[in-house]
Amino acid sequence: MIFAIEPASESGRRRLVARVACDGGTETYDCTVDACPNPVCRCRTTNVVMRPRTPGLSERKIGLDLDARGIDEHFAKQATSEAMADGEGLLAAMDEADFTLLDSFHYALKNRICEEAAPSEIKARFDFDEIERASLMQTYNDILPFGDMFAVTLGGAEYVVLDQYCVRPGCKCTDVYLSVLPAEDRGKLPVESGAVSVDYDTARWELVAGEPLVCDVADLRCQMESTSPGLYKRLRARHKKVRAIYAHCRRRELEARKAVLDTAPVGRNDPCPCGSGKKYKKCCLGKKTRALQPGTDGELAPLLNATTKIPRSP
Repeated sequence: MIFAIEPASESGRRRLVARVACDGGTETYDCTVDACPNPVCRCRTTNVVMRPRTPGLSERKIGLDLDARGIDEHFAKQATSEAMADGEGLLAAMDEADFTLLDSFHYALKNRICEEAAPSEIKARFDFDEIERASLMQTYNDILPFGDMFAVTLGGAEYVVLDQYCVRPGCKCTDVYLSVLPAEDRGKLPVESGAVSVDYDTARWELVAGEPLVCDVADLRCQMESTSPGLYKRLRARHKKVRAIYAHCRRRELEARKAVLDTAPVGRNDPCPCGSGKKYKKCCLGKKTRALQPGTDGELAPLLNATTKIPRSP
């Protein structure tokens, strides 16, 4: 293991260091990690910059794919032969404990990126027509994969709880659909283990029909209320944020569709001008009269200018 944590002298924040064996001793480096700044991106690549404490030594850098536990392909393409050889040498000295530590630093950084991003800056993908035709609910952590996640312990086992919300324009519902899932490695989709419906205005909890739960609803409620102070305020704020993200993405989608419709005539079997790769007849043809209507955008106007600060658990 070459990476370790040292407490910062004043701030109290964790400081990442690397100690690399060399001829005659050990070289110590202060390290920083980065992460993709896109809040909806699921990639787990990071560049580790290592700044030597000993004068005269050169800065070192390695790009890593934390999922593959190896050199990041983008780093490999751009690095010089010397930098690549140095990176491979560092990789050979690393073990699983090093990657686990880097995982935690990368997740903390991506989590901050997700939670601090303004809704207007988040360019998420939505099935707009299905949402507005059938009120398809949206999961907070599907939109923001590294965002805050609820976690509970039930019967001695660890679970995560994913919250899903309605974002259909004009809907005033205050319900959230909670899916209870076995906790697994972050970024992997676990097997569903049941769900409940919660009204965050009235604090009403109900088991969703046909969704067997791993525990009693009362036990889940007790766990979530005790481990997430201000639970109902957090659910309300997360719903508001998801709706605001959808409102901004919806406006961009309307503008894109209008641009397509305003272009020169396109044949039914021609590639769609929106760039989806589909044929026009299977993509934007007819969408002008389908579920996504410009007239309802006024209902989302308050969300386009809303602030969405979410209270977080201590």
